[in-house]
This record gives sequence, structure tokens and C-alpha cells, in this order.
Amino acid sequence: MVGGPGDAKTAADFSWLPTSYGLEAQSCEKRDGVWRVECGRGAFAVREYNGDDGRLEPALDWQNFLAAQGCRGVPSVIKTKGGQNWTKYEGKTYYVTAWAVQQEFNPQTGEHLLAAVEQLGVIHRLSRDYSRDRQGRLDRWHADKLIWPVAMQKRLSEILGFDRCIRSRRLRTDFERVFAENCRPFYRQGQEALQELVVGGFAAELPENGHPLVNSFLKRNMGVNKEVAVYVDLTRWALGPPAMDLALFLNSFLPLHKWDCSLVGSLLETYEQNNALPVRERSLLVPLLRFPWRFWLYARQYADRTENPAALTAKLASYIDETRWREKCLESLDGWVWREKR
Repeated sequence: MVGGPGDAKTAADFSWLPTSYGLEAQSCEKRDGVWRVECGRGAFAVREYNGDDGRLEPALDWQNFLAAQGCRGVPSVIKTKGGQNWTKYEGKTYYVTAWAVQQEFNPQTGEHLLAAVEQLGVIHRLSRDYSRDRQGRLDRWHADKLIWPVAMQKRLSEILGFDRCIRSRRLRTDFERVFAENCRPFYRQGQEALQELVVGGFAAELPENGHPLVNSFLKRNMGVNKEVAVYVDLTRWALGPPAMDLALFLNSFLPLHKWDCSLVGSLLETYEQNNALPVRERSLLVPLLRFPWRFWLYARQYADRTENPAALTAKLASYIDETRWREKCLESLDGWVWREKR
């Protein structure tokens, strides 16, 4: 999406590019929060980074590693003249990559989803070597260890707490009525997911905490270039087993396809052609998909008054419908999870 009137800049506003990068801006245009800057050497993406610089460096180091390994699913990071991955200008942090998007990513199409999951598998496979090479640095960058059963139990407790709160008085809104009517079945789904994790041996820290993950599948952070999906922003990275990323990917896009079992099968097959998962990690996927994350999220947003109640009610109703399709799909995944044992 092209920027609006508030995004007015000219090539002159990138006067720092020649000094930092040896690039001379000729024209510029803002697309989805990123500046596409035309230079004599081609088109580049100039991104302003508003997070912690300590998280930016590992993201760009990882991205450079993937590109150097021949991964077509990420754009290469352009080094500064001093050999750095990013630069400062007037107190702001910027980094530059090759412009890698020819076409917007459209998650409504199966072709784009298959292209995206293919490159996700490539990223995960190549990241194994990255993790081994940089294990100590990764641990320093991301010291927190995620214990999924603890995180899940906390959210289940919050779901129950919200339900008790609204039931302790007269239900006031449509959101409260819809939530109260559906709380118990969703709570049971959460308990089932939690039990699957514990039975699968995930009662402690998840294995392979050193693996960097994409951890964000926002449409604006993805694109397509000659039928190859491209992940253009890796700065939201996390650490964990690849199944965490795969679950987030499926949860992000399959509602658009009513959890079509045939599409899910094709996505998993395509992913595993590029990064085969061990049985134990596959067993992590189903409980992560089943847990009612959004049921908890909408309750939290309603309680915090961060979203319009009517809009949240519509989202909650849509999510309830979606889970019916999802449960049918998840039932069919049992054979995929345990197939090496059969």
C-alpha cells in the first residue's frame, strides 16, 4: 500500500544515504511503512526501526546469514560503508535491504500460502547451522525461556477469572453474553491442549531454544518475488522450536480458508519437504493450534477497553465459528503427527 499525505518525503530527505551507504537517492515512495528508494544501483528498502537496538543486530545478522546461504525468502541486508548492519541519523535507527517485493502477498490464495510455507521451511532448516554457530550469542540476546504449560495455565486462569467476574453481576453487553455462553467449552479445549503438551514431555522449557523464528506473519511483512515468497522483516524474531513458528503461520492464515483440510495437508507436506520435523516436535503443533489464544485475547482486550466492544463481539463470534472448522481439521492431523511410529 502506497503511503498517504502524511508520508511526504523527497530524495533530499535521504541525504545521509551517500555518507552512510554510498547510495544516492533519486526518488522515493512509501509502501506499507517502508521507503522504496530508487538509486543509481537499483531500488532499496529503507526501514526505520523503533525497537531495542540490541534486538536489531541479531535479526540482521541472522538475515545476512540466510541470504548468504542462498535463501531466496529474505532480502540481503546492505552494509554501511563502515561494515555495519544499521546506522543512526538524527537519533533514529535505520537499516537498508535490497527491494525484494514485486507483488503483494495475498493469503487468500493457496499459491501464495504454499510459497510462504516453503520458504519458512527453508529458513528453519538453514537456521539450524546458524544456531549452532552462534548459540552463546543467541542466549545472551534472548535470555527468557518459555515454558508453554505455565503460559497456558496462566491464560486459562485469566479466562476463568474473567468469566467469574462478568457472571458475578448481570451480563451487560453482547460480548459478555457470547463469552459466558462459550467459556466452558473453550476452557476445556485449553485444558486438552495443556494435557497434550504435558503428555508429550513439554512440561519444562521447550527444546532447541536456540532456533531463531520469524515470529510474525503480518501481511505487510511479506511479499512475493517471481513466485517466491519473501519475509522482508525479521526484527520480531523469537527463539524456540520451528513448530512454534509453523503453528503461528497456520493460525494466522487458515481461518481465511475455513481450515480446509486439503490445504493444510499441502502446506504441511510442502513445509516438510524443506524442513522435516521430528515426531516429538510435530506433537507440539496440534496443542499450539488448539489452545484458545484468541478467546483469551479478546477477553483481555475487552477488560482493558483497548478495542471497541461491538467490534470485539464480531471478532469473538467469528472465532467461535472458525473453531468448529479447526477442530475437524485437527482431528485429521493425528496420522501426520505420528506417522513415523506406524
